[in-house]
Amino acid sequence: QIGHNDFYIQLSHADHSSIGDVQLVRLMFDEQDAQLGQSKVEMQLLGPRRYWIDGTFLNRPGHWKVSIYVRRRGMDDLITDVGTVTLAAPPTQKETLFYNPITTVPAGWVLAGILTLLGLEIFRWRKTFQQVYPMRYRVFLTIGGILIGLGFLTTIYTFLYFR
Repeated sequence: QIGHNDFYIQLSHADHSSIGDVQLVRLMFDEQDAQLGQSKVEMQLLGPRRYWIDGTFLNRPGHWKVSIYVRRRGMDDLITDVGTVTLAAPPTQKETLFYNPITTVPAGWVLAGILTLLGLEIFRWRKTFQQVYPMRYRVFLTIGGILIGLGFLTTIYTFLYFR
């Protein structure tokens, strides 16, 4: 996919013979649609004959040729093309009824802010409610407290589960 990816490689021969002393494993990415040059990254040893790297090496839509380079001590270097990866542009997000216009802030925090502000507004107008609706004054205060509590709980839930 476009963006951040994990890449894992396990080295072996088809006949399960020794692969030798591996000094370096490198992934190479070459976009075929544009002449941007080749990007290379050295992989990290994860375990016996297993290598890993993560990053944003496939950063735009198009056809990418992915190759692996292996350097071994006292033996021939190996280079192989994994193949061509085709990445499509990500779909655009449609605006719906519940579309979050603030994409850098989780929707839960937007909801928490709205609930908290509504609850605070009820407390801000408490004197007016007490004069106009003296019999329902405690109901308004209870609703305000519930809204502030829901805003607080929504903030905690969003923080814990959507970081």
